[in-house]
Amino acid sequence: MDTSHLARRAPPRSSALPLDGFASISLAQLEARARLMHRHDLKFVLPRAVLLAFLAEHQTQFDILEIDGKRLFRYQSIYFDSTDLQCWHDHNQGRRRRAKFRYRQYLDHGTQYLEVKLKGLRNVTHKHRVAISATDYQACNMPDALQHFCHETVRAAYPDTRPMRLQRTLGIDYERCTLVARTGVERITIDGSLCFFDQHRRHPAPADRWIIEIKSDHRLPAIAHWMFQHHQRAIAHCSKYGMGAHLLKLPQRNSRFAVALRRHLMPSPDRPT
Repeated sequence: MDTSHLARRAPPRSSALPLDGFASISLAQLEARARLMHRHDLKFVLPRAVLLAFLAEHQTQFDILEIDGKRLFRYQSIYFDSTDLQCWHDHNQGRRRRAKFRYRQYLDHGTQYLEVKLKGLRNVTHKHRVAISATDYQACNMPDALQHFCHETVRAAYPDTRPMRLQRTLGIDYERCTLVARTGVERITIDGSLCFFDQHRRHPAPADRWIIEIKSDHRLPAIAHWMFQHHQRAIAHCSKYGMGAHLLKLPQRNSRFAVALRRHLMPSPDRPT
């Protein structure tokens, strides 16, 4: 099946945020301060009103990534899995040792990477990535050299893992801005205008919902307390791939991603799309 058109979809809808009050940092400064390839992750889904309050109150504690005058960037992720969705099933079953494979394209400056994310002990995320060409990104199948990179990365962490042939499964368009703490090692990504898609259909998430991911070198970053004080609970099963695969591939299955998807990212009559 030709699934190369998964990577040729329209860009996400634009959702402006008031970001001018933050001081800017460059990509090099961000990576020097908080690259966080090995980290703890904590996710929240915020309605727009709470997100605006958060942004207004933290302009002196965080800087914002700015590249070529832009602070809100367009992303596309293409996820890979086995034909029987083994990666998704491992995550759904809560396996402690699991992997996720994706292409990520930065649409505003035309670069793309293959990324392998491994979940390890104490729920720490380890991310490995390598730059890829636009030709590889658009190809129907992942080239053998990149398949080998995925297999060897996983085997180095989990020696008893058997290799599997990866194929394109689904894609996600979204917009992102990135905040970096002025003190400590902490980064926050704010994702909006999400749209899940595969070769058959597109499914946009509500425009007033934003996925906030706090990435830190410790389990409970200070900023999480602000979320708790404003009655926002961390969402345990809010993987974008997990939710996308449930939505597009296994909608009838009672998965661990169904609750977050239904409560936060499904349209309702009184919620804008």
